[in-house]
Amino acid sequence: MNTENSAIREDEITLGELINLIKEYILTAFRYWWILLLFALLIGGYNFYKSYNQEEIYTATLTFMLNNGEEGGRSPLTGLMGQIGLPGGMGGSSNFAKMAELMRSRKIILKSLFERVTLEYRNTPKDGGEVQVEEVDDFLANHYIEFFGMRDQWIEDENERMIDFSFKHPNIDSFSRIENSIALSIYRRIISFTTDGDLEGAHLRDNFAESISEIIQLSFKSTSDQYSYEFIYKLFEVLGKYYVEKTVVKQQETLDLVQRRTDSLRQALLNKENQLANYKDSNKGVFKAKSLVRQSDITRDVSFLSSQYSASARSLESARMSLELKTPHIIPIDMPVYPVPKYKPNWKEETFIGIVIGVILGFLLIFVWKFITDALEADRRRTKLREGVA
Repeated sequence: MNTENSAIREDEITLGELINLIKEYILTAFRYWWILLLFALLIGGYNFYKSYNQEEIYTATLTFMLNNGEEGGRSPLTGLMGQIGLPGGMGGSSNFAKMAELMRSRKIILKSLFERVTLEYRNTPKDGGEVQVEEVDDFLANHYIEFFGMRDQWIEDENERMIDFSFKHPNIDSFSRIENSIALSIYRRIISFTTDGDLEGAHLRDNFAESISEIIQLSFKSTSDQYSYEFIYKLFEVLGKYYVEKTVVKQQETLDLVQRRTDSLRQALLNKENQLANYKDSNKGVFKAKSLVRQSDITRDVSFLSSQYSASARSLESARMSLELKTPHIIPIDMPVYPVPKYKPNWKEETFIGIVIGVILGFLLIFVWKFITDALEADRRRTKLREGVA
């Protein structure tokens, strides 16, 4: 019984003992100061190297407002549309989720990459002379290869097949295997910010998920102010055009169909009216009974076609109205301007943060080591005590 009480008392700890224990841990940590110094130098040095050598990051940002077209309800198309079997009402909703997925899709990114822009290339002569500036008009994809180290990597790897590679045409569907491979590589690097946070290339970001209003922000980060500026512009243009076209594709098809039908009826009506006029002219105002029957037939045809044409014209106007009502409007608010905002980490702050983190990690390592060694020592003492009692 006394042995059990003694063991319980050993497990209890008073406030004074706790304070002494903390002091002991701190003194132990300072006794192994070289571990703290080592961690501080390692992490502080890494942060210094990374921040000091990091290139400036340029972020081009634009905001726009998305107003969706009229949703729900029935189409006003009647008359002729009913006769040719067109649906009476067409749905179609436009939402941020659809636009967000479109923006990150390979189709939209590649369409943007094969827009032509003019960028400045600054070349420094090997003899250290004056920097030469050359304006180059090319696809954004080819500019990407030059601006973000892809060609430099091919040269370093001595990849002779790729050293002089560039895209010659924008027809993505007819790309060769190599062209597809490079295009997909650029695509993956561009969307890497939204997938794995890679910061080595150029990166695309949006606030579709966080936005609670109809105002959306797009931003593009890269180590080139020109590229960030031009790419976000082209992406916005391509995305907006494609989104609007695909949102109202059914309404556009309906309008085209009714337009063709209306043009056909108009032409038929003009032909019949000309036929009636020619018939009257040929008889010079003198009509036999049989001629009057023929004239009456043509007049009936003219009347019928006229009524059909009037109904078709009304349906055409309704189709145009339906298209206008359902067409979403993408309204730019703030477009990027020069100079493009840039960011570069402060190496002093980053180094200090690294030193603090290193010291904390050193303390934790020493504390864990001491806790384990003290626990093992206490276990040995309890074992000896039990053996002595036995």
